Amino acid sequence: MRNTVPVGKSFLCEALVLRTFDVGEADRFCVLLTRERGRITARASGVRKPGSRLGGSILPCRHLALGLREGSGGFFVASASPLEPRLDGLSSLASFCAAQEGVELFLAFVQHEERDDALFDAVLAFLSSCASPSASVMLSFELRLLHLLGFLPAEEHIEELRPLAAGARAFLRAAREGKPVGALAQEERERLQELCASFIADHLSGPLKASTVAATMV
Repeated sequence: MRNTVPVGKSFLCEALVLRTFDVGEADRFCVLLTRERGRITARASGVRKPGSRLGGSILPCRHLALGLREGSGGFFVASASPLEPRLDGLSSLASFCAAQEGVELFLAFVQHEERDDALFDAVLAFLSSCASPSASVMLSFELRLLHLLGFLPAEEHIEELRPLAAGARAFLRAAREGKPVGALAQEERERLQELCASFIADHLSGPLKASTVAATMV
């Protein structure tokens, strides 16, 4: 999917469905993260009609190959096929709430259309890991996202703000680079969570709505 080139006004893309909103009698409005165009919105016409071939695919937290048509009114979904089966594991309430917490954070930071493969891969990896949600899953995604957006201070500056134990430093380095993270003692995790919360608060106007719900489900 990475090298697909738009042909005219229609093109294929690799997409993550971040949010959906039902509109009109049978349409669905989608907030997408695409590898080719970054964050965009698209309308899926008629997907809520009985027998629609797209209705079961155009749902939140799905990884799809989408056929999109670009017109004067924006983007419209023409076709969809699944790509990442691991995201089908987000069927439990706990996993879905954890995924929505990360999605809300991403959407709060990334407002405009812009291609970024590293961001796309980070969100895909996060959503896949939400099939088995934990406090470490969200924390590592927060650190990775802050790093990719340029909002995570250098390690030495973090140490000046709040010294970290060896386990927390190793977790921070792995998360920053998008690598698998190790286990953390509760005190170390809470220290990193407090740091993340302060960095996030520096750049957002208000608290995330999904975080309170997700915290009760982990």
